Amino acid sequence: MKRIALFVLLAACDHVPDPGGPDLLSRADAAPPDARRPPLAVVASSDFTSGALSTLDLVGRTVNKGLDTIDAQPVVRVLGGKVYVLDQTHGVVRTYDPDKGWKNPTEFSVGNNDVPAGQANPHDIYVDAATQRAYLTLYGSFGSSKVDGAHALAVVDLKTPAAGIQSFIPLDASVWDSDKNPDADRLFACGGTLYVTLQDLDRNAGYKPAGPARLAAISLAKPDSARYIQLAGQNPIAVAVAADCSSVLIGQGDFQFDDLPNGKGGIEQVDLVSQKSLGLLFTDTSLGGHVSALSATDASHAFVDVQSKSGMDYQNNEYALDVTGQKKGALVLGPMAFVAGIRVYEGLLLVLSAGTPKAGQLMTGVYLGPADGQPLATQPLDVGLPPVSMDVLP
Repeated sequence: MKRIALFVLLAACDHVPDPGGPDLLSRADAAPPDARRPPLAVVASSDFTSGALSTLDLVGRTVNKGLDTIDAQPVVRVLGGKVYVLDQTHGVVRTYDPDKGWKNPTEFSVGNNDVPAGQANPHDIYVDAATQRAYLTLYGSFGSSKVDGAHALAVVDLKTPAAGIQSFIPLDASVWDSDKNPDADRLFACGGTLYVTLQDLDRNAGYKPAGPARLAAISLAKPDSARYIQLAGQNPIAVAVAADCSSVLIGQGDFQFDDLPNGKGGIEQVDLVSQKSLGLLFTDTSLGGHVSALSATDASHAFVDVQSKSGMDYQNNEYALDVTGQKKGALVLGPMAFVAGIRVYEGLLLVLSAGTPKAGQLMTGVYLGPADGQPLATQPLDVGLPPVSMDVLP
């Protein structure tokens, strides 16, 4: 197996293939460290009725709760020193400048005449600093048919954000997918290329995968069309990109409503130089459940959230992984009702425990400890409502 370079977590998880599910994302292109403040985990929390934005000081481990009230289905991204919070319910992006004390954020809509903002359901954002363009994946709200391949990747000019969507970059829908929505989800950029994970779920069949997923690749210099990398696994929900952009690990969740995995999900490696998949390094059957989140620390060490299901009850457990040896390691944390995401940052492992714990499951909150493969302490940091999305402000 080709040796994997240093990885940085770039995305994460959906508990179920619901288009409004929470997620986690970190960025390799974040702003350089600011000596005036410690690194902060910017956490969106929600009980799916209301939402709040908080910060967690990763040095002092202190929490500053309730910086702002946000959507009940939020996504947090840190890009270029700015914090973007995606309001999935209303199709709005709110932008915060931490240097201004989290006050007076600006907003722009991700709707237009083709896709009403309330039906857009933005899942991710990437900002190209050179052109000041924001790229957003539109997933489409439950029951809406407004988002299709022609309207799944939107472009907003950040020089005039109030104008909303400027254009769309067309994405082909899978030939096996009857709803014609490619289910564009995660975004990351490497070497002047913007990549988009396409889940290819068939909404007419209860969001079951229509077949193996794809990775779309778009030139940022000429972002008018996409080429495609065929993947081996189904339903990509987590992404970890090599620091040198040579390769990427993709967590494939398959159909998470299934009680038992069947080998179509797991952790897949894609060679970004040759633009082809190298196949599944781990299958969901070898992991003992569906992949829900993924992070990696170096060429040999990673962490994965493995979700199992019994009836309608879910169990989520975090495991260390020997990536090079393709071996599942020790249990690090669990069980939990729902893990919204995991993240390795500067030798620390953060786990977002959400949902409603049942008997025998750990509490909701942010679990934080050394990313050394040893079990984490089972007392979380309280951020108010259950944490559902997070990124780190260096």
